[in-house]
Amino acid sequence: GSVKNIVGKVIRKMVKKFGCNPKDLVINVSASLGPCCGEFSDPYNELPENLHKYILENNHVDFWKATQDQCIKEGVLEKNVHIDGNCTVCNNEKYFSYRGDNGETGRNAVVVWI
Repeated sequence: GSVKNIVGKVIRKMVKKFGCNPKDLVINVSASLGPCCGEFSDPYNELPENLHKYILENNHVDFWKATQDQCIKEGVLEKNVHIDGNCTVCNNEKYFSYRGDNGETGRNAVVVWI
């Protein structure tokens, strides 16, 4: 999602199709891959350059911060972007996690409404 800027595309679509003002949007990022477990073998070659600033020590990537910045770039107020802070890998007994479940897992869903 972060690599393809899905959140940015959804925000732009909502503005165009429904006339939403990004400043009025409230974004809640649910449990997802956290920076604690977002490790890549070679993130500088595996991820596009626009995400390189989110690469942390030990080849971990902070997709939560990337998603927050993508929302803000589309005009969402920083105070309206809420990161749940639950890593699905660390909490794979509670959430589905492709990484935490070794590739065999269920699916999570996204809910968007006006």
